[in-house]
Amino acid sequence: MKTRLISSAVALIIGIGVMFLIFTPVFPIFAAFLSVFAAYEIMNVAKIRSKLILIPALVFSAIMPNYFAYKSMIPFEIPEGAVVALYVILMMSLMLKVHKQTRFEQVAIALYASIFVPYAFSSAVSIRDIHTTYAGIYTKAEAVYLVLFALFCALITDSFAYFVGRKFGKHKMAPIISPKKSIEGAVGGLILSSAFNIAVFAGVREWLFGGETAISFVFIAVMSVLLSAISMLGDLTASLLKRNFGVKDFGNIMPGHGGIMDRFDSCIFVIPVLAAGIKFVNM
Repeated sequence: MKTRLISSAVALIIGIGVMFLIFTPVFPIFAAFLSVFAAYEIMNVAKIRSKLILIPALVFSAIMPNYFAYKSMIPFEIPEGAVVALYVILMMSLMLKVHKQTRFEQVAIALYASIFVPYAFSSAVSIRDIHTTYAGIYTKAEAVYLVLFALFCALITDSFAYFVGRKFGKHKMAPIISPKKSIEGAVGGLILSSAFNIAVFAGVREWLFGGETAISFVFIAVMSVLLSAISMLGDLTASLLKRNFGVKDFGNIMPGHGGIMDRFDSCIFVIPVLAAGIKFVNM
């Protein structure tokens, strides 16, 4: 317990520091750090050992968040779909070279780990930059709030679900995948986290935004419910992956908590959905 508390305190201090530096290069660098470690953890538990597969995957993971941060400064348009297609072709070609020690399913896992996971963390950079993407609509303060909103939806849902499930849980939600999770806990987590987010927004809207903001109560209410549900889906998916790989944790970078994937599994589903929601309401 002591180790877990110390890890939590260190993580909190780092998180606060990153948020204070959110509009500096520190934020995309931190997103790249999370992307690389999360991608490595997934590939490690999948027993991908070939450096010809690992190194390009980790490099691609590191590049993506920084590309999202600075693509507006690039003087020419980059065909993103074509770049991803070429990257997939490269990985398939490298598989031919190391086919004796690397199976197709391992390369598929490497592609998931190095494309979707970094994309999810890069979406936090996209949310941060909405004050420039949608200039005149959102402010920097609103951008910071929405980044925190995504984190709240991902991290607080699990906490509320745990406490409600511990007190009232009787019906198992996914007994094989995650035996401790209950339907009562899931419902309680969704309701309480949504209520928490709406209450926080009400306070932020009044005291920080002066009652005027482009972010509506309807948007926060709808996204709170949606993201809380998706958060639980992300958590269950990560639990299933660990069971498939036969491991308890993805890593040990955070003693007492596991790896980056163990702490951010919900965020990987929540953040890109929120970024999509913001884009949808501004179409």
